[in-house]
Amino acid sequence: MPFRISAVLLFFVALSGSSAEDSKVYELQFWPGKGVEKEPRYVSTVDHPCGKVVVARVRALPPVGSVSALRTERVVETDSTGKVVRRWPMPVDASPIGLRGASLLVDTGLLKFWITPSGAITPYKNSRSLPEPELASCSPTREFGDSAYVQCRRYRDAASGKSRILSFEGPCS
Repeated sequence: MPFRISAVLLFFVALSGSSAEDSKVYELQFWPGKGVEKEPRYVSTVDHPCGKVVVARVRALPPVGSVSALRTERVVETDSTGKVVRRWPMPVDASPIGLRGASLLVDTGLLKFWITPSGAITPYKNSRSLPEPELASCSPTREFGDSAYVQCRRYRDAASGKSRILSFEGPCS
């Protein structure tokens, strides 16, 4: 009988396609949105050089443009004409450090992980060094208003080898 229960459980896990990594919870920083203290993932509010940030435990990030009590930074990919190609959400004070297809690799200072445009998070499992992004000029985009912290960088796509330009706001100080 114990074997039959174990076999059924293994079959269910295989069908669901889930793994421990799929359900990994990340404690990350966000800008506070309306009603953030009532957000079930909310942990705390902490001081930040730009005001207050909230810490929350999440399995994914809210997509860019979504209405959420947890507000993210954004990273924007543009083509050579300045047209927006793709947007990614990113935790507060994280930095984009690499690209692979539609996934953006970010570094929070404590951990690195991949983010999709929809906000899905996948752990970064590689320990090899990545090529440093290069400063790039890019057409102004309305994505960031008049922010003094906008940066443009050129990244080498780890999947295609192509050069891609991303703009994002660097951490305020």
